[in-house]
This record gives sequence, C-alpha cells and structure tokens, in this order.
Amino acid sequence: MPETSDVKNTKELVRLFPCWAAAKKEKWLSKKAAAGWMFTDAGFKAVYRFKKNEKGKLRFAVEYMGKSPDVPADIADDCNCGWEYIGRFGRYRYYYTEESGEVQPAHPAADNKIEPEYLRGVTTNLITLLLLNAPGTIYCILFVMLFFINGGFAFQELYMTNNGALYFFGAVLGIIAYVVLTRWLVLNSGRIRIITKDRLEKSTK
Repeated sequence: MPETSDVKNTKELVRLFPCWAAAKKEKWLSKKAAAGWMFTDAGFKAVYRFKKNEKGKLRFAVEYMGKSPDVPADIADDCNCGWEYIGRFGRYRYYYTEESGEVQPAHPAADNKIEPEYLRGVTTNLITLLLLNAPGTIYCILFVMLFFINGGFAFQELYMTNNGALYFFGAVLGIIAYVVLTRWLVLNSGRIRIITKDRLEKSTK
C-alpha cells in the first residue's frame, strides 16, 4: 500500500493480548488499518507501533514462534502463498495480505506445531490453578453455608464471628477466580481448535 509522506504521523498503543487471543489481535490490527493506521512493529510486551497510511482492507496473521529461530525458507513459503511479511517481534511473526473476493491464503500458523504445544501447556497450567483453588474456595463456601444453616441470618453477624469476614471474601474471590480461569481455559481451547482446523483444511487442499 502507498504510504503517506509525513513520517511524523506515527503512534504507539498499549494493548495486552493473552496468548490465546491471536485472532482478536489480528482483527484489532485490521481495524486499525481500515482506520488508516498501518502496523509497523511491536515493542516490549504490549506496545504496538503504527504509521499513518491510506485506509485499506487488510487481513493480518499472527504466528507464535516461541524461542525457535526464524527459517527464511518458511517465511518465503508464506510470502509465496500471498502473505506480506512485516517482521518478527518477540515471540511472534506478523504478516498481512489485502482482503479480496478471491480465496484467501491459508493462515501461516496452519503448519505451526509450536503454538498448539505451547497452548496445551497453558491449558495444563490453568487446570492446575483451578484444582489448587478448589479446596480453599469450597472450605470458605461451606463455612458461610453452615453459618446460615445454624441460624445466622445477617451478614453483620457473619462479620462478628471469628474470621467470618475473611471466609466470606475468600468464597467470593474463589468463585470469581473460578469464573475467570474457566473462561480463559475455554478461550485457550478454542484457539487450539482453530489452529487444528486450519491445518486440516490446508492439508486437504
């Protein structure tokens, strides 16, 4: 895409994306391109840099590489399939292609075995956190339940009991943690399914 001549039209945005939100990051970059801001590079952690550009419909691809070195032949293969290589920043490689009515090129991550393995490790960690969170949360919930079953009827009385307030807040925080961790687990598993589906579709072409 032709760029504007004003090199001062740049900006940095801070946006945090968890490891399973690559698709969300891709859509975000496409939205910025449609608004006239072309992604140029990424800084430490959650810093993304953009340059003012002509508005366009672009599709971005984010490929997790971990600590694996770049193989020029792999990048060339993706470029030959229709992707423009932006660069590698940290553990991710970034590509883009113009949206068109034609068949879009397969996602670069379709042949990537590193990201699914990494996400499966994240799945294991999330399950472990859920299991570690279970005993304390259940204990706090049972304490609060037994208080009301034994005749307690007001939260003020619960606070007056020995460590009652701590058990109550422990139960609330434990439930919130369960909801958040479960949501992360579902999203992480969804990303694995998307990558697997792309790989199967690419292998049948």
